[in-house]
Amino acid sequence: VDLFVIETFSDLEELRLAIHAIREVSDLPIIAQFRLINEKESALGYAFEDFVAALNEEPIDVVGLNCGLGSAAALDMVERLRAMTDKPISVQPNAGLPQTVDDRSIYLSSPEYMAVYAGRMIQKGVNIVGGCCGTTPAHIRHIRAQARAFDPGSNIEEKLLDEIEPGEVTRPEPADTPSQMAAKLRAGKYVISVEIDP
Repeated sequence: VDLFVIETFSDLEELRLAIHAIREVSDLPIIAQFRLINEKESALGYAFEDFVAALNEEPIDVVGLNCGLGSAAALDMVERLRAMTDKPISVQPNAGLPQTVDDRSIYLSSPEYMAVYAGRMIQKGVNIVGGCCGTTPAHIRHIRAQARAFDPGSNIEEKLLDEIEPGEVTRPEPADTPSQMAAKLRAGKYVISVEIDP
């Protein structure tokens, strides 16, 4: 493990608990991200400013927003966030808000759209950009290309590899009894995983 990303928190106290639980066992970097349902507050009523002020005091390395809002709304909050913290910032918006089409949830933001907004976020001081719900590998490729446009000489893979110390790779011992999902995967069966919005 190189770092911890804790994300999609609507409850400030739960976010603090997660940070302190990590700090009890590790001093690795932490990216702490909260989720808003609009540009002012979380689903549990915590204000944007409350999250940022609290995270400024916590032993984390990066303050961030993720999920919930699409790229345009996230961009609107970046300036406020940048003005409120000296810590690096991460933003990982959804690929828009899901729309129901033929009984399926579809995220309508295209990879090109998200990439344009990622570039705007970088220009406003965001240090880490990405995507959350609805984001596909195509979205990430476009966002990456846009980010590299700001530093075309960088080789992200080489930088990451240079920073990782070589060491022994250990694999966890397999469990005596695999879970139902693990057993189905090992048997080559088709498995469906569903995320349900609480």
